[in-house]
Amino acid sequence: MDENKQKSYYNFNKEKDSNPHYFLCEELLVPRANNSDSQRLNMFSSHITQLVHLKDPEFPRVFTNFEDQVGEYSMAYKKAEDDFVIISKIIKNEYNYDLIVRYKTSGVYDIIHYNTSHNITEDYGYQTEDCIADAKIGDTIKKDHYLYKSSNFDNDGNFSYGINLRAVYLPYKNLTYEDGIVISKSAAKRFTSYKVEKTTISVNSNDVLLNLYGDENVYKSFPKVGDMTKQKILVASRRRNNKTATYDFQSKNLRNIVPGNDDVTYTEGGGKITDITVYNNIPLEILRKKTDEFSQEVLTVVENQYRYFEELAEELEKIIPFKDPTENEMAIEKSSFGHVAKHALPRGDNKNRYTDEVGYYWKLAHESLDEKIRWRDKGKSFDNYKIEFEILREDPLVSGSKITGRYGNKGVATLIEDDENMPMTIIDGKEVHAEVCLNPLGVINRLNISQLQEQYLNSMANHVLEEIKSKTSIYDKEDIFFEFMKLVNPKEYDFLDMKYIMMNRQEKEDFFIDIEKNGIYIHQPPFFGNTTMEQFEEIYKKHPSWCEKYKFVGIERPLAMGELYFIKLKHSPANKSSFRSATNLNTKDLPSKSTLKKNKKIMYSSNALRMGEMEVTNLMLPKRGDIVEKFLKTYSTSSKLRSQTILSLLDPGKDENGKSINPLNMKLKFGYDKSISRQILEKELNVLELVLTDDNNDDTKI
Repeated sequence: MDENKQKSYYNFNKEKDSNPHYFLCEELLVPRANNSDSQRLNMFSSHITQLVHLKDPEFPRVFTNFEDQVGEYSMAYKKAEDDFVIISKIIKNEYNYDLIVRYKTSGVYDIIHYNTSHNITEDYGYQTEDCIADAKIGDTIKKDHYLYKSSNFDNDGNFSYGINLRAVYLPYKNLTYEDGIVISKSAAKRFTSYKVEKTTISVNSNDVLLNLYGDENVYKSFPKVGDMTKQKILVASRRRNNKTATYDFQSKNLRNIVPGNDDVTYTEGGGKITDITVYNNIPLEILRKKTDEFSQEVLTVVENQYRYFEELAEELEKIIPFKDPTENEMAIEKSSFGHVAKHALPRGDNKNRYTDEVGYYWKLAHESLDEKIRWRDKGKSFDNYKIEFEILREDPLVSGSKITGRYGNKGVATLIEDDENMPMTIIDGKEVHAEVCLNPLGVINRLNISQLQEQYLNSMANHVLEEIKSKTSIYDKEDIFFEFMKLVNPKEYDFLDMKYIMMNRQEKEDFFIDIEKNGIYIHQPPFFGNTTMEQFEEIYKKHPSWCEKYKFVGIERPLAMGELYFIKLKHSPANKSSFRSATNLNTKDLPSKSTLKKNKKIMYSSNALRMGEMEVTNLMLPKRGDIVEKFLKTYSTSSKLRSQTILSLLDPGKDENGKSINPLNMKLKFGYDKSISRQILEKELNVLELVLTDDNNDDTKI
């Protein structure tokens, strides 16, 4: 059973059909959103706009059922707007082509572009899958059929945008403090995403491109479409110098870069060339007469590009014929621009109906073929030509990269650890390593306890899965699985039970084969119909074996381990430096954070972790840390006390002698009113056999 078919079993109970949440947008991706702090949910909303498309994303083990709705508003896919017939197919190269189509219902002509890679901005982008690669001229494509899509979408339109990682909350080598996250090497590899780089080089008439990609027999100055770039160098050029030309342009010397002399264009790393566009201002006939090898290379690309625009223009002329200008119009245009260009027949005179995209590409194709029209850069015309390369590159997770769960629990990868060094336990006789270690205090401080619930749901599902695998009878497997689903989500149980009843014997066996291979997927809506705390307690009482924590080698206390869904954000250390302060120096003329005795040594951090500026300021400015503690506690716990605190700071009042009260001597009476988040937190911790208490010194202890 394939993955997409497996997911359809859980594709049920669409809240948007009866209880829409369109106005909440990204929060719809957060399971049990009403169990987390709203500020953290707002943080996730901003993070979802910063995610990158992974090479091999996974569907979340705990899902909301709104993954397709949020993905619906993405530009990373295209569906057929209506049934259409393919009129023609114009191929630019092996990774890019255009389809000219006609919609059956409206009769409107359209042009559809397929590009293997899409650049969004800067170097961010994604790779697309061609969903109609086998379609031929004359074929009909049905409405809503995928034409292309990013790998982040499955065939049902579900938006798979992250990966599931076995998570533990553990202070690991002091690197999970604050936002620090320790992740295994194999998990980091699964976070591989794409970057799409567009780089343009200018080649002047007295420049020669070096033979970096060829050898003594073949001259190749730049990679062609489908080639991989060479290390971090894309191309290099050498300016002609008549005094040294005899030496500079010897064959062997054209294969090596001369530092400080040659102009080198760099790229971030190895990647595949998915498109090349030449903006050529040299008449084609003149370029053809050039006999040097690097000009012949460019000529090959230019002629293929010319062929592409010729075919495109020819097909589009069947839809939009030429307009015959009057003699007066020709005279005016010639006097203004020096020549007469081809013009399309106005829409009002054309019996064919077409989209604006068709009209735009009609103009682009004809202007690209008109050698009297020169390309311009920043408003200025240029000589010779410019070459634009589009490079598709895989981007791995590295130390300093940022990832986040769905609850505003963003973090920085402080260490990418060898798999064998990650916390290890034994499951079903096999060594199983955690894939990510997180800061345990981050849950309590931020009141985003939904991440604990996701972890525990998946942990219980994994125990259930072990029990299912231990059974040979399909009837025993059924009893275990449906007992679990009935306890964890009665609505999902009803849905799956009905689906299962309709299956034949082979389909039922395939269903459990798929579950044993891919795991159990649990539905937890954003707001309503979730597993209640009472249901959690019932599972603890009826099936304690499903709730057991794992004993890890070398760790005294058992730990909960279950999958958490993480996404990768576009932030990376590639274009950032994390230096220690060089302005606030101590008496030793060292940055205040440095513990080194030698002067001006190690001015940068050795890992990606640093304490946030806000945390340092809050802790260092006042003389009494207990005031900061009280303030943070009040701010996080009660809106009433929060208001009282702010009023005390703004207007501390006067004492019995009429003297102004020092605002740092706050005397707030901490009452028993608790926020909803605090109440939920206490309930969750109670289930986990932990208790929050407030003693007479206003300290909160666990």
